[in-house]
Amino acid sequence: MVKRARGAVDLPRGVHRVIARGREYFYYQPARGTPSAGERIRLARDPHSPEFWTALRQAQGIVGPVATDTVDALIDAYIAAWPTLPEKLSAGTQNLYRRNLRRARELWGKLPANGLRPAYVQAVMMKLADTPGAANNFLSAMRALSAWARLQPDAMIDRSLCEGRSAKTSGEIPGDLVHGKTCVPRPPDSQVQEHPR
Repeated sequence: MVKRARGAVDLPRGVHRVIARGREYFYYQPARGTPSAGERIRLARDPHSPEFWTALRQAQGIVGPVATDTVDALIDAYIAAWPTLPEKLSAGTQNLYRRNLRRARELWGKLPANGLRPAYVQAVMMKLADTPGAANNFLSAMRALSAWARLQPDAMIDRSLCEGRSAKTSGEIPGDLVHGKTCVPRPPDSQVQEHPR
């Protein structure tokens, strides 16, 4: 039986990995390496497992049930799945998605993921209308999150978050980015001059 390699997981602040005698261990220690370092707490051995994240939350002092149906949980699961995606994301794309998913967390993090609607994404895009590139980047990140989430066995969302939403075009906002090219709005017909042939 061939053991399949699993993707690397970005570990949160305070979690460190130790390899001893060929085995991998994970520990949580707040303020490690400083005079105010906290107690070192051993975590589960597989950072891909729910037990690992539950133990981490307990070590961090987060008690009670941890919601798994929130936008925060959806984003966490999506980011953790990046190494296993069939089409690998470049470092630049990951950075772009992280920035835009951070915006989604700030707006909707504690809300149920299944309660998100395309109108919410549209409202953010309208707020970002002065910076069309930012609006399109946000839409791109939300499309990727939505497409991934709908294909998961536990399907945390039941519809596309971007249904009916499209990137801004040159007719909507001057200087917008369309297919990687800057679009300059066409002047009114009265100002268009014919070029001699």
